[in-house]
Amino acid sequence: MTTPSGWKFNRTVLEKESSFEYLTATMSTIMRRPYLLFLAVLLFSLQGCAVYNSGVSFINQRYINTVAYFNTYYNAETAFADAEKDVLAAQALELGRPVPLVTEAPLSQNAKDKFNLAIEKASKLLTFYPTSKWVENALLMIGKSYFYLGDDLKSQRKFLELFAKFPDSDFRFEAEWLYGRSLLRQKRYSEGLQSLERLYQDAVDKKEKKVAGLASLSIGRYYHHNLDYDQAVTNYRRSVETSNDGAVNAETELQAGYCYVALGDTEKASQAFTAVDDFDPEYATSFAAKFENIKILISERQYDEALRRLEALLSNAKNLENFPKIQLEIGLLYVAQGKIPDAVSKLSFVDTTYAKTDESARAYHTLGKIYETIQVDYAKAALNYNKAKLEYPASLITADASKKSDALTKYFIIYSDLSRCDSLIALTKKNRLKRDSLLLAADTVRAADSALAILQKGNVVPDSSIDIQKMQARRDSIARADSLKRDAYARLFATETQSMDSLRQIIVKDHFELAGIFFLELERQDSALYWYQQVIDEGKKTDFAPRALFTLAEVLKTGGKSGKEAADSIYAEVISRYPDSQYAQESRRMLGIPLLVVKKDSAEALYLHAEPYFETSHADSALPLLYKIVQEDQSSPYCPKALYTIGWIYENKMNKVDSASAVYRRLLAVYPASQFALAVKPKIQEEDNQRREVEKKAAAEAAQKKKKEEADKKNASAPKDAKPAPNPAKFQP
Repeated sequence: MTTPSGWKFNRTVLEKESSFEYLTATMSTIMRRPYLLFLAVLLFSLQGCAVYNSGVSFINQRYINTVAYFNTYYNAETAFADAEKDVLAAQALELGRPVPLVTEAPLSQNAKDKFNLAIEKASKLLTFYPTSKWVENALLMIGKSYFYLGDDLKSQRKFLELFAKFPDSDFRFEAEWLYGRSLLRQKRYSEGLQSLERLYQDAVDKKEKKVAGLASLSIGRYYHHNLDYDQAVTNYRRSVETSNDGAVNAETELQAGYCYVALGDTEKASQAFTAVDDFDPEYATSFAAKFENIKILISERQYDEALRRLEALLSNAKNLENFPKIQLEIGLLYVAQGKIPDAVSKLSFVDTTYAKTDESARAYHTLGKIYETIQVDYAKAALNYNKAKLEYPASLITADASKKSDALTKYFIIYSDLSRCDSLIALTKKNRLKRDSLLLAADTVRAADSALAILQKGNVVPDSSIDIQKMQARRDSIARADSLKRDAYARLFATETQSMDSLRQIIVKDHFELAGIFFLELERQDSALYWYQQVIDEGKKTDFAPRALFTLAEVLKTGGKSGKEAADSIYAEVISRYPDSQYAQESRRMLGIPLLVVKKDSAEALYLHAEPYFETSHADSALPLLYKIVQEDQSSPYCPKALYTIGWIYENKMNKVDSASAVYRRLLAVYPASQFALAVKPKIQEEDNQRREVEKKAAAEAAQKKKKEEADKKNASAPKDAKPAPNPAKFQP
């Protein structure tokens, strides 16, 4: 029988049955047959050493051991073994994965219940049978149960009790190994590493090779998890050299290979992966090593050999559960070769055939990259990134897919906004052209009338075909309307000009946001530089221009020595063009130029004075200060902020929704491109939509009411003695 520690001991014939009744019957038989007593004594003596108790006879001690086993220890051991199977099965699923990606699976409720039952039964044994031979086993079992349950403090207490009561226990090494791991799990890293290092040295001295290998392996896994690959490899190599456990050594070689890959040493990585099969690896470990070697071949552009090995893996039915991973790698190999049509076909096959898997999510993600960076089809890229982030949320690519999906969604929203602005500007220009044509026609008529007046004044006889009276009448009519029309056109022209200026500011803002998307999220530096330059050219009088110019310098600065020189030149340009801006100050800092002493903005002082009132019950006390900012300095950057805050106070502190709406609308009209206007724009749009719905509903109700009134009026005017028309069917024969 195997104890929780993994070491074996002999089982007596009495252990063949699991009931105390069987034991009682057997003892009765022995007592009736004296010649069996000698055999019973002999069997009890074969059970090994027990906790010595001078007050208990030899036979009684053996009897206590047996009773303790069947009354408590057997049930504790059974429950523990069942629960541990679940833990080991979960750990087996993590075989072959790099240590930093390994996660500790949560225990099932069934396993938790079984571990708690094992603790309960083993604790009873310690209480009621403190002299039995099973005390040592029970202490280890309780400590391991608490370890698996994640209760490190209680597990450590039991391990320390085991060390104190049984300093020479065969279970000491396993308990010390778990004790060191529990210290690491509590983030007591220094103590944990020292404990495991002492265990390694002690186990080597005692020639306990398996324990020594496990101790060094645990140290290596700690460093690997913290991405200290050099220290991890050192301990992995030491573990393999010491341990005599083939399966453990195979997994250790695999993890060493992962570390070499992270260090960029593909030659040593390949050697480690190849060495895995020199031991007795689990299937998952062996497959992972072969697969990693294939990825190294792809990285070294040995595409034909890599493809041959991948197809060989596909031809082996034993790899059936890994077919999605193999098929995906073939698709990635085609991408590396530049065979984009083949790659798209294979990746599409993977995301369809193996839906809702990590491989399917990665296939969608790779397709998104192909459409984004190679085929530059952002619509298809966005579609695939969106599918990738939803396909398998636990995948490592989900975060990047979400980022790219959101970036491309913003990209299309901005382009839609740009299209809308361009259409409105084009429509305004078209309407102006029509009006200009009408005014030109009016001017032509007026010129003709003026010519007629000159003819009349000079007593020149015009052509007989000209009706002078009609022309005079038309001129008078046009003159009367012309003045009113020109005034209306002038007002409309001013409104349109203001609207077009606002639209152009929105366009500049959209261009700036596009540049940011390309630079920060899509990593297309050339596109980012183009859009930043557009902002600089178009928005010279906006706040976006100095920001764009400064960011342009930051982009160029990453391009080595020549890039730094270009960046310094742009910093100087920022200082020259926008000397009072915050970006000029930052540019001076970059160039090592003394900073200007900035004059304090009076609006800023007013706003800071008002700020303490915002979250109090006297928020309305801030309104006079905020209105003063709006009235005195409309060019200050604090002016739109003050307007927004006024509206916020009305809405959230004073519950004056109408007043808030009026302030928000003023903010939109005066500072349409500010971040505060953009924040309230959806709110105002929703408000307008609701108003239109109410007006529409009211109009429908009014129409219905009017219709009903007309029907009532018609019924009232009908003759009272009028009889209903006879039903023809009633008189049919």
